[in-house]
Amino acid sequence: MDISRSVLIDLEKQAWPALKNGDADFYQNYLSENAVAISSSGIMERDELIKQAKEKRSPVQGYRLENPRVIIMTKDAAIVTSRATVVMKQDGKDINISTYSTTVYARINGEWRAVLLQQTPIR
Repeated sequence: MDISRSVLIDLEKQAWPALKNGDADFYQNYLSENAVAISSSGIMERDELIKQAKEKRSPVQGYRLENPRVIIMTKDAAIVTSRATVVMKQDGKDINISTYSTTVYARINGEWRAVLLQQTPIR
């Protein structure tokens, strides 16, 4: 299969700073038309994710991606799993939240797009 694992890991590494920096253009291209994100905050669809980035409403201040793993399902579908430590602003203070992160990717018209983003807090 002609899949570059490093391309998918690079996309993961670009997504966090794009959210922090309000890069809605990145998310327009990164997310599939039917993308959803699931976290302890609930479920957000593509348009809400892009709006959050555009309005810089994300509490994300920084992140660290650990042990990313790419699981190839088909030539046009893959999953990236990792542990992420995210620095977030909450009540005016920086807090660290560790999560297990999963992103499901589909290759659509030759480009990798995130279809499902899921974060599970580590307790």
